Order: sequence, then structure tokens, then C-alpha cells
Amino acid sequence: MSGQLKRAHVIIPAHNEAERIGDVIEVARQANPDSVVTDNIIVVDNDSNDGTNRAARLAGAHTILACGRLGKGWAMRCAANYIDQSLQERGPLLFLDADLRNLQPEHVTRLARPVIEGNALMTIGCLGTRSRLSKSAYDYWGALSGQRCVSRASFNALRESDFEAWRIEGALNAVHRNAGMGRAIQRVELDGVSHIGQFEKNGYIQGTVNYARIYLSGLRGLMSTSALPGSGSEHNHQPALLDFPPLLR
Repeated sequence: MSGQLKRAHVIIPAHNEAERIGDVIEVARQANPDSVVTDNIIVVDNDSNDGTNRAARLAGAHTILACGRLGKGWAMRCAANYIDQSLQERGPLLFLDADLRNLQPEHVTRLARPVIEGNALMTIGCLGTRSRLSKSAYDYWGALSGQRCVSRASFNALRESDFEAWRIEGALNAVHRNAGMGRAIQRVELDGVSHIGQFEKNGYIQGTVNYARIYLSGLRGLMSTSALPGSGSEHNHQPALLDFPPLLR
């Protein structure tokens, strides 16, 4: 893989993150403009009721509504649709969570650069310290991380079911593993970065329920049979994009 590609578009799916999303947007806007489209950060408001949309716009982002079907995967897909339908520059997709702490502009640039330079098909941003066992698991399965930059070929290889709930992160990992291209994924250490956990947001009981849903959904995504085209492992299915329009807010 080689050759300079178009710059990465920053996409931030968000649900009730009014208190935190402005900081993430501000950091993304300070990333290297040679690698990242910094003047059109895209926030997908996924049915928020706390003013997330207004906070994102005040921070300088372009906001759109999730397209009728709630969930992180559908929000990410909606943003990709918007880029394909409305923007001339259709580069890789760089996803960030809306609740990150201590994110720095160089983290965003480091996520984007291997993909836009053609040295990786996907990067995955890893938070915090991990054991040797977890690192070995990440090397094979890939991390279930909301911080990643994805080539359009990788994103377009997803099938309809991969967008349900939180499956998409695991499914993106599976797309490469099923094609025998796990080495096309680069892990990027995001030193010092953390995010607001479900316990802090929702309390212990609801947080436990949410974590169970997230990880179960992610594991289902890891079982996806989607694969990059040309690998001999892919199934015939329609492209993931352009089957419904985004709703601007």
C-alpha cells in the first residue's frame, strides 16, 4: 500500500454528550490539516436530549441527525452517507468518541496518517495500559475501540447487519481478519487519553447493563463474515452507503 490519499474526515457519533463534546471537537480542529479535514468536523447527534447538537455547533462542528435508526453503527453510516452525497473530498473516515479526556491534536493526526499515506487500511486507537495477554488478543482480534481511522474500502465492505447496535467496531476488525489482512491494521497508542465510563454516566446498575450490551454486541461484530473485496472470503452484498439520505439539523 502506498501513495497519498485524500485527507481523513473526522466523525463523532454522540448521544447526550453536551458537557464534553466541545472539547473533543476543539482538539480535532487543531489536528494537522494536511492529514485531517479540520474545517468540517462532523457530529452525528444520535437522539440526544441534553443540547448535544447545540454544543457541537457552538464548537464549530457540522451536525446531522442519525437517520431514523438509532445506534452507533447507524450514526457512523449516516455520516459516511453525508460525505458521499455532499462533499467533494471523500477520503478515509476517522471516528472519535464524544466523551474523551486528554485527547491531543497529535493523537488525531497519528490515527489518520498511516491510512491517508496508504500504509494501513485501518488504525485503531488504544487507551490506557494493557496486559501482554490483552495485547496478544488485540493483535489477532483488534480492539473494540471508538477511536479509529478507516479506509473507504474497509468501511464499504460492511454488510447491513454489521451496523446494528455496537457491532460495527468488531465487524470492522473482522473485515480485515476474514480477508487475511490483519497486518493492514495499525494499533496507535493514545497515551494519557481516557473516556467517561458507563458507571460515571449512568450509575452502577445501568452502567453494568450498558457494558453488557456493548461487549455482547461487539463480540457479535467480531463474528461477522464480511471481508474486503478481492480476498476470496467476501459475500455478495450491496454497498453500505447511499441507501438513505442524512437529515441535516
